Amino acid sequence: SGGPGLPRRGLNGVYSYCANANRGRVLQNYRNTHRWSTSKDKDGFGMCIKPVKINPKKVVAVWHRYKWYRVRVQGAMNSANIRAACKKYKYATPCDHKSYKDRYCVVVNRHGHMSYSRHHNFPRKLIDRVFFYCGNANRGRSLENWRNTHRWSKRGDRDDVTMCVKPVTVKATPNKYLFTRNGFKFYRVFVRGTINSPNILKACKKAGMMTPCNHPNYAD
Repeated sequence: SGGPGLPRRGLNGVYSYCANANRGRVLQNYRNTHRWSTSKDKDGFGMCIKPVKINPKKVVAVWHRYKWYRVRVQGAMNSANIRAACKKYKYATPCDHKSYKDRYCVVVNRHGHMSYSRHHNFPRKLIDRVFFYCGNANRGRSLENWRNTHRWSKRGDRDDVTMCVKPVTVKATPNKYLFTRNGFKFYRVFVRGTINSPNILKACKKAGMMTPCNHPNYAD
């Protein structure tokens, strides 16, 4: 009675837990199908599992200026527990979608769902069966990368894996000369903070240089 993708070898004759279904009986992987246990089934083999160990401090990818970490979640796979898992290691929690943005998650992918591989070019194998934070959406549930699509977490989803992030630290570098055009020397200058016009102006001023306009229409 193995699930899809489980190796047939080793499962033959093994019994699987079925909670209170069929008066507490269990299902046995039997030949090319499965069957319910009877009172005659004794001294057989059941199936147990152990979670694969994950190193929560290992950077598995660097993408969109963030370091990505795979982290094990304790308990139900809901958004609250995902946030708690990231917070435990002092990581930020990536929002699954920008529409789920709240004060607890950061938007890394602005073009769709992180849980849906077709919405981005993040390595597919790293987020296979990984759950993502969705804030209060769908009663606090999370979205899981599932096969070629994604799905909402269910009551039975527990102690699984999520992704947490940490911004890549950008170090200031010396002003680098690039080229000379129209009587001006052009330099690449580090801009600290949000990249906007006021901060570019401030960076050039600090370096003792003028700020070139992107277009004559923007001259002020």
